Amino acid sequence: MGKMERFSFVALVAGIMFFLFADFISWALPMFVLKDIPKKSVEDLVAEAIAKNTTAWSDFKKLARYYPDTFKKLCEYTESYSGATEVIKDCKPNEKTFAKALRIGHRWYVAEGCWNCHSQMIRPVSNETLRFGIPGVSNTVSYPSEYNNELQAPVLWGTKRIGPDLIREAAVHNVGWQVAHLYNPQSTSPGSNMPGYPWYYEKDKNGNIVPNVRGLSLLAYVMWLGSWEVKPPKDFRIEAKAIETAVPGGQEAETAKEEKAPAQEKVAAAAESAPVEKSAPNGEQIFQSKGCTACHQASVDTVGPALKKIAAAYAGKKDQLIKFFNGEHKAIVDPSKFAIMQPQIATLKSLSDEEKNALADFILSHK
Repeated sequence: MGKMERFSFVALVAGIMFFLFADFISWALPMFVLKDIPKKSVEDLVAEAIAKNTTAWSDFKKLARYYPDTFKKLCEYTESYSGATEVIKDCKPNEKTFAKALRIGHRWYVAEGCWNCHSQMIRPVSNETLRFGIPGVSNTVSYPSEYNNELQAPVLWGTKRIGPDLIREAAVHNVGWQVAHLYNPQSTSPGSNMPGYPWYYEKDKNGNIVPNVRGLSLLAYVMWLGSWEVKPPKDFRIEAKAIETAVPGGQEAETAKEEKAPAQEKVAAAAESAPVEKSAPNGEQIFQSKGCTACHQASVDTVGPALKKIAAAYAGKKDQLIKFFNGEHKAIVDPSKFAIMQPQIATLKSLSDEEKNALADFILSHK
């Protein structure tokens, strides 16, 4: 064997050995380093969410109110794939039902390959916090403790972003938007190449299209993502306190006021949350329930212009803004993007005069 042949053979063997060594280190080292660090169970995560009254817990309770028949099926649902094997007799939003929904939702999120297009990690580079973080906040990069739990096993960091990163999703879209988006993504995100997932829906006794058990669970899981970074709005806490006062034992039961589910004959056309009580229209609630947050943020331009920019353009011109809601006035902020906004005009036209006035006041309050 010549010198070159010997060198090539040694280099080949050395390369294989280094490859095997690197592969060993990649799984063995973390195993030894992390073996003494306890991993949070789904029950631990649920207990924290309830104790802190996070948006994930509030959204789960909303789903239970919106779709009571599906929620009853969740309590009775079993499948070995997700580890949901217990039939829950105390069928109401609690630690057991929430944990069951998160387990089912996480497993089907993985099974559907959602991680192929959506990552779950905000890197501290290239303005990622502005693109994928909490809108208007620049210090929400991902951190290790977020991933030390059962719902991040395996971790779903991802390498491609055909769709947006989802680790802060609870701060970006409300649950009504998610219901419509999962059924028909193009209805909420025109031009999206995401396919619809109608097999996560079924018709209820009234013929309305509503999430089935897997769909409700998947929605609960998606709304859990990043909820630990979001401060619950006041209405979540007020609503919870009011129910605890009104209903013995703090239970959300039949005596609580009903809310309309964000789904009708076509889920894609609804995507809205009905107000809890009939009072003066709340502009911020209207803005959120109609899916406006999908395109407009407070101070950062995204799909559409920032609310501050709109407020500046319409300062002292509230009547023109309301005419714009009615489709009677041309766009003056960014006319080039009006085509994206046009489908939403029909939704705004359907608002009452009081609701349009409240929505205009909310937008103009951003100075």
